[in-house]
Amino acid sequence: MNIEELFSGVGLVIDDKVNVTNGEDRITKIVDLLENKNIPLIKRNSIPNQEILEHCKNLNFILLDWELYSLTSEDGMPLPNSQVIEKENENCIVDFLKKILDKCFLPIFIFSNKAEESIINILKEKRVIKDNISRPIFVKSKSGGCVKTLTQPFFYAQSPDFLKPGLCY
Repeated sequence: MNIEELFSGVGLVIDDKVNVTNGEDRITKIVDLLENKNIPLIKRNSIPNQEILEHCKNLNFILLDWELYSLTSEDGMPLPNSQVIEKENENCIVDFLKKILDKCFLPIFIFSNKAEESIINILKEKRVIKDNISRPIFVKSKSGGCVKTLTQPFFYAQSPDFLKPGLCY
């Protein structure tokens, strides 16, 4: 199976740097890869609100950045209350994942600069997943070859039933 078969249909990309044009963030490479394959993408720099989620039933996949915030100012100084910002972001993403998974069964790729295992543990704690293969959620490090991940079927061995047509309700 090739990338076109996996990523057929419309994808949603949620990353605070999705509209950055300098190409420094890895999301730019991911978006370029998919767009060069003529895969239509909806790009958002934040979690969509509840009203928009009602219209997400026809999505085929989601690419989600775990860190939709910056903990430093433009001059590189740490922001006050960075732990509060991080926790609010985590809660927002967990809430989004629960809502979207209640509506659809689709692959969700979470890319982050944080350790994969720490994100998986949070998802387990918050009962988004029971184990790392029980839902169509795949966590990968941005620094660990996330562009390569999108071109290789790393998850087929983990969950072959996952690619069967899903139902949205």
